[in-house]
This record gives sequence, structure tokens and C-alpha cells, in this order.
Amino acid sequence: MGKPVWGIDVGKSSVKAVRMELRQGEAAISGIEVVSYPVPEGEETPDLDLRIVDALQELKSVCKFGTDPVLISLPGHSTFNRLIKLPPVEDEKIPEIVQYEAQSQIPFNIDEVLWDYQVIDREYQPGEEKEVILFAIKRDIVDGFLANIAPVGLNIEVIQFAPVALYNYLSYDQEIAGAAIALDMGGENTDLVIVDGAKFWIRNLPITGDDITKALQKGFSLPFGEAEKLKLKAGQSQQAQKIFNAIQPVLRDLVGEIHRSIGYYKSISKTAKFERIILLGNATKTLNFQKFVSQSLSTMGNLPAARLQKLGKINADDVEPAVLNRHLATLGAALGLALQGLGLAKNGVNLLPDTFKKKKEIQKKRPWIVGAVAALYVLVFTVWFVTSGKVDSLEKIQKDAQSGEKQYLSLKGQYDTAKSVDQLKTHLETVAAISPERDLLVKILNRLNACIPKNGEVPEQERMWLVDVKAEEVPREAPKPAEGAAQNKLPWAVKRNLKVEIEVVTVKGDDAIVGTKFVVDRLLRPKSKDGLLATVHLEDRQRGIGDGVGWEVPTPQETDIPFSSGKVRGDSDPPGPPIYWRFKIQLAVPLGSRDRPSLLAPNP
Repeated sequence: MGKPVWGIDVGKSSVKAVRMELRQGEAAISGIEVVSYPVPEGEETPDLDLRIVDALQELKSVCKFGTDPVLISLPGHSTFNRLIKLPPVEDEKIPEIVQYEAQSQIPFNIDEVLWDYQVIDREYQPGEEKEVILFAIKRDIVDGFLANIAPVGLNIEVIQFAPVALYNYLSYDQEIAGAAIALDMGGENTDLVIVDGAKFWIRNLPITGDDITKALQKGFSLPFGEAEKLKLKAGQSQQAQKIFNAIQPVLRDLVGEIHRSIGYYKSISKTAKFERIILLGNATKTLNFQKFVSQSLSTMGNLPAARLQKLGKINADDVEPAVLNRHLATLGAALGLALQGLGLAKNGVNLLPDTFKKKKEIQKKRPWIVGAVAALYVLVFTVWFVTSGKVDSLEKIQKDAQSGEKQYLSLKGQYDTAKSVDQLKTHLETVAAISPERDLLVKILNRLNACIPKNGEVPEQERMWLVDVKAEEVPREAPKPAEGAAQNKLPWAVKRNLKVEIEVVTVKGDDAIVGTKFVVDRLLRPKSKDGLLATVHLEDRQRGIGDGVGWEVPTPQETDIPFSSGKVRGDSDPPGPPIYWRFKIQLAVPLGSRDRPSLLAPNP
């Protein structure tokens, strides 16, 4: 029996912990604990960090972690992951090529992120490109998380993404012959994970369990807490049909996102054949959720949806069946973390900062250092005593030893101080190197996200879907706007521009000009108090939104996307006219504080 490990999945409303160990080469669960911390009704801005620390302290008092290795996930932060292909080179050259690719693929300065990669472990044909998955997260998110939970005193060995941990669990425990879709839906976060052998793909969906609760809250005029209870017990209610009618628009939008994700993955992996959808998370227990998802995706072939009901290969003899059944739907990430700790996971990515790893190594070696110093003192004393035979000098030797110990402690203190200065210098150099423009794209995306309507709460003709966002730096002369495009008349020629292309889809109206005006008013709103270009100071509006800021909305293209609502068009159905417009909105934002002193700054 090997040393036990702990997989701890930290979410926004609960912490799930699984204790696992090896028994004759197989994984066995020896403990499960779940601590919930739902937001109290009426509390709008809970201190999530404090609630997480309290939950971990409670776990520690119950579970007695001791020095057992802990693998932990982050509480629902967005992460970057991308599947890339490398030239067919020798294995020893892969790290160098991945380093180069990471600098060009990760949309942040490489010094600002923690990143790792995993080579897809499969059989490659001679001359075939090798597939690699890149993972990255902002360094300050991980540093802040570790600093917050430091008082708990966990022996953290690995930091992993929850969706990747879920993939590790499913690929080990569940028999998946072809490709499968895992939908893990919680209150504030929904992850879609495609499991395709050694390859996988992750997407965070914008529709969560709280959206279902809010639909019930609105439909029945209930407080949020009562609506949450109704969601979980809807199957026992006499108003089941009315409940389902209230949540159906949300489920329809969710199915549309699933459908779009499947279509995208098939475009990059044309041989993928999906066999089922695995539902996880308490939100998927909602009335008719499983049935609606299965029927809505029936046009894609035999693709049944089913909730996770039982474990496969993992031994759970030491766990009460009632406890396992009650929590199994939410334990996928925690189980995957524990499997990684036992060396049984396919993906071994670890985003624990190097500074944290080195600190742990020093702590492990400290007893050996102290022991070596003590042994040296004993050796010196023994040699002196044997050679001199002067027992009356024993007191002097003792004083010398004490003096030497003080000197050692003094030098150690100076060493620790010097080390902290170097660490502080490194942080200061990192801060000094950060360009004030590197958060420009994040600000644009945040502003854009606030402008996208919640499709489940607006009329059909006002719905809008965000399809894609691309950004690149362009030289002084950017491409001229397309003929007939709606545009402003400001110059596009600046030293450098950040060119942002946003693709959105709207319901097709009778007039393309009216549709274009709707998109401009909804997203850009250059003359109002909100919108993507509305955060410009008053004096900038008077002279035309600053120097060199440009935008254009070319004539929309007709399209027929199968995820709006209702019936999904099948291959055998007769063709129909396109019912949607696809807009490609282009922004040219000057880079440099002199060119753009106030764009995207807070409103005065």
C-alpha cells in the first residue's frame, strides 16, 4: 500500500476532497469530504477567498492531511489552452520548439504567465506532425491563490486545472471507446470537455446552473434561494410542466452552445466520432435536463446523454455507498487530481510556480542541514578531546560550540535576507517590464462581454451570439475599410494599431442597414455612456474619440447556423434561406499612451 494523496477541487460554492491510495497497483478511495459555502441570500459581494480558507481549515481539522501530498485545482478561473501541431522532429527538440510556440500562441507576455504543455501520447506515422496541448494561466492569479491559503498549511505538490483533472478521471475510470463529451455544470461555472483518446479539448460555456435558477426565480417570482430549491426538487412538484416551460429557453441556449462546440471540434479533428454525453454537476439533475439534451442533439446521430451513475475501475469499498452516490456527480475533478498524484493520469501538467517548489525543497532539506552542522560540532569536539585529553577544557569547547551556533544562525539570517532581496528584485523587474498596453485586449473583451445580451432574457430579434474574437498588432497603415461599410472618418494611420476583429451573429432582419445599426448601437455605442467605445473622456468625445481610433462594420454575410432555437436542420431537410447575419466588426485601437491617452479608461 502506497502513501495516500489528496485531490482537492476548489469551487466557488464548495470544496471537494478525495483521499486515494494505491492497492496492488489499482486506485482505491479511502475518504471523501465535501464542505459547502453557498452565498447567503442577500449577500451580493461575498469574500470568496475568506470562505475558501475557512472551508479548507474545516477540511484539515476533519481529514488530518498531515504531510500527505495535496493536488489542488483553482476556484473557477479562466485558463488558456490550445492544441498546436509541431513539425516531425526528434523528442529532445520538442521543448525548444514548444517554448517558441508558447511565446507566439499565448495571448500574454510569457513572463506574466505560468504555462506547461503535454505531448499527445499516440502512435505517429513517419513525417506526421506531433500534437501538443498548451496550458497557461496568469501568474498573479496562482500567486494570490497560494498566498491566501498559505495559513492552512497544506503540502501542495501540484496545481491543476479542474477541466483537465476531469479529463484525467474520465479517461482512467470510464470506458470510452470513441469520443465522448463531458458536461460539468455547476452554479457559476460550466465546463465542456471533449475526451478523444489521448487528446482532449476544453471550453467554458457561458450558461450555468444559476441561469436555470434565475429563470425559475423570474417565472415564479421567488427569492433566489427558494428558486434554487425548486430547481433541485422540480421532479416532485405538481407544477412540473410549468417549471420545465420556464427553464426551456435556457436549456435551448445550452444545447446550442454544445452543438457549436461539437461542430468546432469536428473541424479540427475530422475523424472524431462521438458516442455519448456524460452529465456531471448538480445542475444537470434539473427536471427533464437529460431527456432534453438527448432529444435536441438527436440529429447528430445516436448521442445519448446520461448522468454519471457509478465508478468504473476505481475501488470504493472503504466509502459508504450513500456518501459516494450523493457526491459522485460533483467529484470528477477531485478524483482526477488524486489519480494524477498516484501517477495514473494521462495528463501530468503542473502549474505550481518554481519559486514555491524551491521553497518546499529548502524546507525538506532544512533538517539535514541542521543535522550536518550538529555532526560537525560533535566531530570537532571528539577529535580535540581525544588528542588533548584535557577534560578541564570541556567548558571552553561548549562555549565555542555555542558561539559557532550563533554565527551559523547569523549567517543563515543574512542568507535568508539576501534571498528575499533577490526575490523582491525579481518581482520589481517583472513589474517594471510590464507594458501599460498589455491589458488592452482584456479591457476590450471585458467591455465587449458586458454588451452581449443574455439571449434567454431578450426577444428573439434582439439576440446576439459571439462567434470569434481575433487580435493582432498592425503597422502604421492598416487595411482600408471595405466599400459600403459603416465607419467613422477618423484616420487609421498611427505608429502601431491593435487590430481587433469581432465576429457576432444576429437574427436576420429585412434590412441589412438596420441590422448593422443594431450591431453598432449594441456593441460600440460611440455616443452613449456605455458600449465598447463609450469609455472615452468627455474632452475626447468633443474632438472625435481621440487620435487614430477607427472602427468599421462591413456588410453582413448571410448564414444558417443550427443553434438558435427550436428545430435543428438535418441533412435530409430541404434547404432554406439563411436566417442569420454574421457581422465582422473591426477595431483599430492606437497603441501607446501618447496616441491614446484615455481610451478604455474609467468614465469620469
